[in-house]
Amino acid sequence: MGGRSSDGRTIDPHEPGSFEFHNPHLYSSYSTDLRSQRSLVMSPSLSFKTEGPVVSTFIRMLRILEEAEFAWVYGYSGPRVGFRLRRGETKDVDLLIEALEGDWDDHIPLMGMKATLLYDREEPVRVNLKVGGFGTTKVRVKVKGTMLMSDWTEIRRAVIKRYDV
Repeated sequence: MGGRSSDGRTIDPHEPGSFEFHNPHLYSSYSTDLRSQRSLVMSPSLSFKTEGPVVSTFIRMLRILEEAEFAWVYGYSGPRVGFRLRRGETKDVDLLIEALEGDWDDHIPLMGMKATLLYDREEPVRVNLKVGGFGTTKVRVKVKGTMLMSDWTEIRRAVIKRYDV
């Protein structure tokens, strides 16, 4: 039996197939932009503990994520704010931040505060933010999908700078 290359063609293991050709945003080596700017990371996450109130930590994390192109709130669970999100509806992150700022007499739910934000550059990419805990505040950030490595590095730098972790 002959090999696959018996017809005279050589097989290049790095040659883009149909999936790679039609999805160049997933494979940075095939894009024409600068490679350092187009590096991608798939489903990154981080978690840490910090001192301070849950609501102010939640607001600070929303601002960090907003600076990294997560500009739309897709889901929210926490104290009542002046609006409700219906299924499939999105709101600007600034509306949620403004609604949460101020004095909080309401009780924080035992499960903490949660938000799902959409990535501005790619439609299906989202981040789940969860802040809660007793005594020490626990923060968890988990991205679902593929995002730019530069944006993820920006999030990590801002968290290290603001929370000393």
